[in-house]
Amino acid sequence: MSEFEFEDVAISGDGCVLTACCQIHADRTWFQGHFPGFEVMPGVAQIQMLSMLIEQQSGWNAAVLAGSSIKFLNPVTPGERLELRVQKQSDDRVLFSVRTEQCEKTRGGLQLGGT
Repeated sequence: MSEFEFEDVAISGDGCVLTACCQIHADRTWFQGHFPGFEVMPGVAQIQMLSMLIEQQSGWNAAVLAGSSIKFLNPVTPGERLELRVQKQSDDRVLFSVRTEQCEKTRGGLQLGGT
């Protein structure tokens, strides 16, 4: 099983907007030490999830090189179903948001480079 399984993947806005959902399973290794008694998905795992979505599903022939202005607004906890949205601003930059039905979790920008 892949670390992240994307569902309801769609590309719209003339190919510039990528959306998907991802269920966050409680058995993932990064929950084991982050943090005992109040497990949260590490920021680096969230960026990895977005990177995999872009590389595997966008068709943009791009990889994530860096992040900018990333805001971790609310913790992502085991069992949540995340709604991911990535909007291409240029060939080398996207804006993203990670949310649930209840609230926004994370947002920011990512710098892209060719693969």
